[in-house]
Amino acid sequence: MAYVGGLDALRGKTVAVIRGEAAHDWLQADWPQLELLPIADTQEGIKAVAAGRAFAFVGNLVTTSYYIGQTGLTQVKVAGDTPYQYRLGMAVRQDLPLLAGILQKGLDAIPQNERDAIYHDWISITYQHLADYGPLCRWWRLPRCSCWWCSTGIAG
Repeated sequence: MAYVGGLDALRGKTVAVIRGEAAHDWLQADWPQLELLPIADTQEGIKAVAAGRAFAFVGNLVTTSYYIGQTGLTQVKVAGDTPYQYRLGMAVRQDLPLLAGILQKGLDAIPQNERDAIYHDWISITYQHLADYGPLCRWWRLPRCSCWWCSTGIAG
């Protein structure tokens, strides 16, 4: 699948989204012109796209990437982005302030290169851009080049 772009490119198409999750609510409210297919989980969303029941799946990039790798459905690609962001966090009960400090110190002690490695272990999707930069590369006398992009949101 080529780069789709944003949600506007999905008007009138069937889009799988996890029932009851934030993205489901956001899409219902902001994009009534999408034909939403509520599904149970990320795996079902990826399978719906692979089977042709849905044109796209909108979900969390990290989880989607993981399950694409686990299921082997490599024909499903990240093909666009959304304006939505999941702000993930961690909480500790109020009566355990020492634990909060220990967890924060542990997280702060992880060097950036290790954080990057952890991130890349979870994000296993190859991002491809539709544009062909071959003519530009030949004009600059460069070897064939490609442009990679990273996005959140649409797998299709």
